[in-house]
Amino acid sequence: MGSPSGDCGHETCYAQFKCHDPTGDDYYVTFTRKSVRISSCQDDAIKNKIKAWADLVPALE
Repeated sequence: MGSPSGDCGHETCYAQFKCHDPTGDDYYVTFTRKSVRISSCQDDAIKNKIKAWADLVPALE
């Protein structure tokens, strides 16, 4: 029998959220270990809010 092991330096993981803004804009926010990605977003105000929040999270630097 073997024992489980992992290679944290090469493992990847992410979480993706489908978001709905009250203005009617639907978009996705994807979090990885090193980045936050916004896709399908049409409203620059939403992008700016997410970017400002991500800039405050030290783990994302």
